[in-house]
Amino acid sequence: KSQIFANEFKIDYFCSMIELKENCKLPSEYAEFIGQDYANSTSNKHKKEIGQFFTSKQIAHFMANLAVPKSNKISILDPGCGPAILSCSLIETLTLKCDLKEIDLTLYETDSEIISQTQKVIDFLDSWLTIKKIKLNFSINKSDFILDNSQAFEQNSLFGNVQTKEYDYIISNPPYFKISKSDTRASLAKVLVYG
Repeated sequence: KSQIFANEFKIDYFCSMIELKENCKLPSEYAEFIGQDYANSTSNKHKKEIGQFFTSKQIAHFMANLAVPKSNKISILDPGCGPAILSCSLIETLTLKCDLKEIDLTLYETDSEIISQTQKVIDFLDSWLTIKKIKLNFSINKSDFILDNSQAFEQNSLFGNVQTKEYDYIISNPPYFKISKSDTRASLAKVLVYG
């Protein structure tokens, strides 16, 4: 009986996900649902350990509306993407403000549990943009942005000795947790952050 119940639950869940995808008009709506679903199925202990608090759609849209269009080809960095609601909101807003042709989107996420869900959101975003004839190039980095870009904290990097990628937009809701002075990230960023 438990196997039958489990299979029925999987079928119901799969059907509700298909229905949800059909009912969501915007990628940010889909990202918000995915984020809420993931947050509800994740322990508070896990969320606390990695400082995970997802942004609501309203806050994401508020942040996105602060962006000013730069050109029809843009690059975006989301260094703590979660379900990518901030990136989705920013892209939706910019498609209304200018005639976008191409987007380079770089996402970072340390929570390996949510990566597959983030991929679903980006697939939804890509389909949404394809209808609008906007090309999306993206990468989802399953790593810590600070650790991956530690060379940017080197003293000589301010004078151009270290190559760093530049972005038109950086949007983020960083993790919220305390780290010790001995934490690798704190050590790497000690030029900018202390105490």
